Amino acid sequence: MGGDHPEFGNLYRMRNMIFYKISPYHLKILPKIDVKKYFRRIAENTIYMGPPFLATVLTMVIGQTLHDKYSRKQPGQFDDECEDEVNENEQEQAEK
Repeated sequence: MGGDHPEFGNLYRMRNMIFYKISPYHLKILPKIDVKKYFRRIAENTIYMGPPFLATVLTMVIGQTLHDKYSRKQPGQFDDECEDEVNENEQEQAEK
């Protein structure tokens, strides 16, 4: 395989750019699924992705509980406003 004709792996050359093409006969249509490989990759990435994920979840949970705590009405906060309405309702019921 010599001369000026293209060889496999050196098919097309254009201004210092080389394009490689793979024959469709060399491609695997249904590759073998390797489950062990997926578990290994997940285990390797857990070390790096776990702590930021847990910190984010913990921050969101704490923030939500504090929001619920501070948005709640404090006991006795509006008692002076409600006493007049309660007295009026009691008087109306007593009249009936």
